[in-house]
Order: sequence, then C-alpha cells, then structure tokens
Amino acid sequence: MNNNFTGTYYSAEKIKIKVSSFVLNILNNDAQAFGFIKSNDDSNINGLVNKLLPTLLEVKKLERARLFEAAKEFSSVDSEKLCEFADIIFDSIYFYDAELENLETYIWIRPTQNTRAVFDEIIKSELPKAAVELSVYIRRLLNRYVRLPQYKREALVFDSEFEAFCEAGATGHIIHFRYNGEIQSVFAYNYVYGYGRDQENYLLGYDIENRMIRAYSLCEVRNAKVTRTLFRPSDKLIDRLAEFQENCDFQTTIKLEENF
Repeated sequence: MNNNFTGTYYSAEKIKIKVSSFVLNILNNDAQAFGFIKSNDDSNINGLVNKLLPTLLEVKKLERARLFEAAKEFSSVDSEKLCEFADIIFDSIYFYDAELENLETYIWIRPTQNTRAVFDEIIKSELPKAAVELSVYIRRLLNRYVRLPQYKREALVFDSEFEAFCEAGATGHIIHFRYNGEIQSVFAYNYVYGYGRDQENYLLGYDIENRMIRAYSLCEVRNAKVTRTLFRPSDKLIDRLAEFQENCDFQTTIKLEENF
C-alpha cells in the first residue's frame, strides 16, 4: 500500500523516523523502565512505540475535537477548515524548537498486527490534515510524548490497563491481570498518580485469592480484563484499604487473616 504522504510501503517494511538524541534517550530509558526489553537486554523501542501510538493518536484527535468546538464558538465560517488550520499552526509553533534540534539519529518502527489499523487511520485521515509525511507525523507525536514528566508518559503507555482498572473500580467488578508472571484477581480500590521521587503510578487493590492488600506498579500490569463478577467489600476492608493508601507504604503488602 503506497500513499503520497508515507514515502514507504509501510505495511511491508519498517518506517524510518529521524529523531534527536534527546528523544532517543527518553525512548530508550522508558523502554527499560516500562519492561519493553529484547532478549539481549536492549531496549525494544519498536514495542514501546507500537504500544503507545494508539493512545497518542486518540489524544491528538481529542485535542482537535476541542479545537473544533472552540472554532465554532468564535467563527461563523467553515469551522472544520479553521480547525485544521489552527491544528497545523499549533503543531508548527509547539514543535518549532524540537524540529530545529539536530536529528542526528533515527529509529525504525514496524507496524504490528495490532497496530496496522492505527497506521491506516493516520495515513488516510491524519496525514491529509497535517500535510506532512508519516515519519514526521509520528516524530511530532513522540516529541510531545518525551516532554511530559515520567508518570504521565507511563500513564499513556499503559492507558488501556489504567482504564480497565478504573472501570473495575467504578463498577465494582473484579479485574484480572498478569503481574510478575502471575494472574491476579483483584478488587480495584484506587490509584495513586505520580507518587514520590520516582514518579511512579500505583494501582491499589485487594488480592482476593491471597487476601492481601497491595499496590501494583502500573508499568508491570499486563493483559488487564474486567470480569462480570461483582465483589462487595466489607466496610472493614474499605477502612483497611484507606489506611493503606494514607500511609503510602506501597512497597509492602498486608495479609488479612480475618474474613473480610
């Protein structure tokens, strides 16, 4: 599949994206910190970007929708066209310094089976609006990503896991996920965003099978799925969870011997 904006048959080959050393360093560090590591212990930047790209695209589309609503408030002319112009101008200003950086290195991104639809959407819907090539469009998304604090970057990478946990907490349904190689069955209580010097994100919950109150590091949660099974916590359990959160001792677990 070829497109005037892509410059490559992306579905068959990897995409070469020129980036600055700053961007490369952040991506390398995040890949290591968030568990995207190859068998030889090198950073798996391709895996990180493929996990991240769907969320970055959704954030971009949400921002454009907000621009469109603002454009409707201030102009009676074609709001959609005005929004497109504003979006291009915003990107040009926001990324001005980043684009002036020396793009002395590059990364290769190969779309996966799970992200081909995302790349298709970017090519068909986003590139005509942005009037840039695919590699430039992705670089702009990454330029924005790397300038966020670490806890926000982690939240973007693991957005689907975080959203699943929040859904479980709001509905009272049990959530299952893999953590440190083990399947967890958890009552989702709350989360802590950007905690401490290391800016870590924690999911606080009750491990039902092992009767443990514990904090789960967001970046280590995998394959999160909300079940249809409801869990009704006792007032005593809620009190203990609130106490655990208030004490901020997220490196420990609390084994509950009583029947909660």
